[in-house]
Amino acid sequence: MRRALLIGSALLAAGVVALGVVLAGRDRNEGGGRREAAAAPVQGGPLAYPLETRTRGFFPVDLGRPYSWGEVLLRNEGHLAVTIDELELIGPSPGLVILGVRAVRPEGGLIGFLPGWQPEGPRPEGLVIAPGRDHDRELVVGLRIDEPGSYRIRGVRVRYHDALDRYVAMFDQAVGLCGPAERYTTEARCRGD
Repeated sequence: MRRALLIGSALLAAGVVALGVVLAGRDRNEGGGRREAAAAPVQGGPLAYPLETRTRGFFPVDLGRPYSWGEVLLRNEGHLAVTIDELELIGPSPGLVILGVRAVRPEGGLIGFLPGWQPEGPRPEGLVIAPGRDHDRELVVGLRIDEPGSYRIRGVRVRYHDALDRYVAMFDQAVGLCGPAERYTTEARCRGD
């Protein structure tokens, strides 16, 4: 009888220890204790341009007039649909007025830089882009300057994900606006040459 009692007590103690280990592991994995850091996003991914892709455009403009800049093409070269989580214009100059950003279907090439701004098309955040050229989207940014001077955007960063990974792509496309156009009569003067 005493032997059965000892065996039963040992089994009960082992069960309590095992339960404690399971609960401690669950707490650690479900936020009750230390949490493991989420994996860093993959640099580039299926929307990224080749590393050497770079554009710089400098444009003398009229003060107070809206313009559209479109140099970033979002083409999904992967096998899974991607969703845009966040778009960031890198290093916009103080005083540069951002009228908005839209994702439009390119028709016959990128727009580059044009007078006028039409806030048509969806905002990029939340946009789903399927693989292939038929689903391309061009980012079009509405810009305006109201005070004399030279203004820049140094690039575009896009954070996005597919069913398997998170990504961040840096687009080394930059634009400069200089005004009034009468003072900055050429692209070279706008660039500061």
